Amino acid sequence: MEALLGGQCNPVVALERGSAREARRRVAGGGLLRTFQPGRGSPGDAPATEGSSRMGNVPRKPAGRQSLAGQASATNGSGQGPMRAPAGLDRSETTSQNIIRVFSSQVGNGEKSQPGFDIDITKENFAPMLDEFRRALAEPGALFCAFDLEMSGLMADGAHGKLDSLEERYMAMRGDVQQFLTTQFGACVVSQDGSRLVAKSFNFNVFPRSGTQKGPRKFLCDAGALEFLANNHFDFSKWVHRGISFGTLADRDEALKRPYVSPFSREGVTDMHLRDDLKAFVEELRDKVREWLAGAEPEYLTEPLNGFFRKIVWQELTKDHSETLGTEYHPAFIIETVPSDNWRAPMRFLRATPAEVAAHEAAKEREWFDGIHAKAGFSCVLELIRDSNLPVVGHNMLFDLMFVMNDFVQSPLPPSWAGFRQLTQEYFPAGVYDTKYLAKNDLFDVFGYDSGLADAYATAVGAAREEETERWFHAAEHGWAPGAGEQDGEARQAEPVTWRRPKVEHGKAYKRYQDLEGGALAHEAGYDAYMTAVVFAFSLRLLDAKRTGQGTKAATKTMGGMLGGTGAAREVKGRVAVVGTDYPCFAVSGEQPPVDRSHVVVVYDNGGQVNSKDVMPTVHGLKVGRVFPTARKDGTALYLSLAPGEDLAPETFYQKVRGASFSALTPSHEVLTWTEFESRVLAPRLSAQAAGLTYTPPTPSVMADLGATARAEVAAAAARAAAAAKALSSSQHEGKQATERRPSPSTHVTLPGTPDPGEAPPPPVEELRRPTRRKRPPTQDGGD
Repeated sequence: MEALLGGQCNPVVALERGSAREARRRVAGGGLLRTFQPGRGSPGDAPATEGSSRMGNVPRKPAGRQSLAGQASATNGSGQGPMRAPAGLDRSETTSQNIIRVFSSQVGNGEKSQPGFDIDITKENFAPMLDEFRRALAEPGALFCAFDLEMSGLMADGAHGKLDSLEERYMAMRGDVQQFLTTQFGACVVSQDGSRLVAKSFNFNVFPRSGTQKGPRKFLCDAGALEFLANNHFDFSKWVHRGISFGTLADRDEALKRPYVSPFSREGVTDMHLRDDLKAFVEELRDKVREWLAGAEPEYLTEPLNGFFRKIVWQELTKDHSETLGTEYHPAFIIETVPSDNWRAPMRFLRATPAEVAAHEAAKEREWFDGIHAKAGFSCVLELIRDSNLPVVGHNMLFDLMFVMNDFVQSPLPPSWAGFRQLTQEYFPAGVYDTKYLAKNDLFDVFGYDSGLADAYATAVGAAREEETERWFHAAEHGWAPGAGEQDGEARQAEPVTWRRPKVEHGKAYKRYQDLEGGALAHEAGYDAYMTAVVFAFSLRLLDAKRTGQGTKAATKTMGGMLGGTGAAREVKGRVAVVGTDYPCFAVSGEQPPVDRSHVVVVYDNGGQVNSKDVMPTVHGLKVGRVFPTARKDGTALYLSLAPGEDLAPETFYQKVRGASFSALTPSHEVLTWTEFESRVLAPRLSAQAAGLTYTPPTPSVMADLGATARAEVAAAAARAAAAAKALSSSQHEGKQATERRPSPSTHVTLPGTPDPGEAPPPPVEELRRPTRRKRPPTQDGGD
């Protein structure tokens, strides 16, 4: 939390954290045991002197501070009341509540934090602006939250295949987002205040700190992406040095399931074996602590120790010491490591009653609890959006959605598109809307081919395509189809339409994006989120005019009504745009619109490579018309797409290609329809991939050797494998970590009937299953 908020993690903990330099000044008579010299030669080691010892008794009460013993009960003779433990931990507390609570305690009880409204948010002002973001989402008139991301890159292995299946595209993008990183998260909350639409924008700079995730975080940077950011005034120094740290919410939830373990708890602890010289060190330490406990000094400070010796101190001095140290109760003191500027640090013993120890442990547990939430950091913004139950809006947002889920919610992402849909619906229960999809489909007559965010924003604010927009409203009001021709244009001129464009105003204190000229902050995530919000508000007005057929006289009086279950936007909910594919969209909720690939024929060769130069000369000789070849990245197939407008029927096209002879290919090649290829090759392969397995499909020759019954059983086995993989994916999403249940990446699944190289073919029919340990082949003499 200290790195996150720039201050002390938990103000409840009142113990002094003296510097290592002060600690060394307090050490009196420190030296080294003659029998053993830990950390020998290290900087700061005190010289060994006659009669000196490793542990120096420092009976000194720090000036200017009331020690823990000074806050104790009359047992210590202080006359003070007992130290109070903090309130019990509420493990249902969200990270945003935790950060805001800690921040509020730092600025003082009853003192209201002053909203800086510097919406370019870094770790220094994250806590107060997080509270402002929460307030914006919770306003009674809040309608939706638009967001946009900037990333360090998009595609790790180049462009995706134009004819990828839905699952293939998802898996490729899933691999991309695991390798790159979100650099900025922009959000814009739009609310309705009477007839006004008010936008409150936020630009969060995010960067993963070391220690906030499992293992070191490594990521790729695309040179083109970094150049693009630099050209748009991205501050890389601020990103790295002042970016808000984050970890995934899934990691946070897993950590919170584990109980806090007190160092005085010996349950399940296995002690290190101590050599004789280390035992001497421990005995001398006990003698010094016993002598200190017999006196009246409130604390005892050791000489700086390295990590190994500090571990020994924790191990031996947290055991029940009522007999060995002559105390009336256990524990009789608190042990803490004094912060140091190097790897050697002193340890402090503080005299305490069991009640005081319990209070200290409660404070430590609170610090531990706050630290878990601090590691999640920025990710709590996603919780706030989820809990607000507001619709979320993006522009060309599939990558944005996947980056958000991978970086802040769960990594790796679910291994299937169905699992990702479920995760998205869980975090955005009120629905997802994509303005790119709207501009390319339902509102194409207004936006035309200018569906990029900057062009769509220019249309929304009236800087472009005003005539098309006016035509749309006129057609909606008078019942004419938009773009019907000259007759409509003449009628429109004779009977003009008066309408008001929805205007989205900036919040009163949100001044960063006001009065910008020429898109000065375009491609800053917060400003792009604002532009997306403006485009969506404009699109809602258009959709409502289309739905009611009443133009500006639409029956819907509020934007909120347009987003309801029967509102204007209900048919586009959950549909996100996908570029470079013939899919109309990917539906993260609702029904997935089908894609027609009956015009695609697949030349597939499991035993070799399929190149365009080996196939297209033969295809051109068939006189089937224009055909567009598309090669798979793995080289195993070539997709042949019959061009639109050709007279040839898809079935005839398929039969002609199937009857052709491709002499340059191996005898194992096949010609398949898209449906056959997807069900026989892609589905089993992707199911195995989702389960962490390697899949090898059967060759055509092997399949031909099998009878009809055997082929049916092979197909059934493949179907069972796909179902098992789907079930595994679902169970992983329900709480199990994928890595715990996934087999080794080297695990290999071979569909029945597929011979392994160098081995005799297996029995023709065998259940497809997760492989167990393979037996060694028999030796020449038949032995094992």
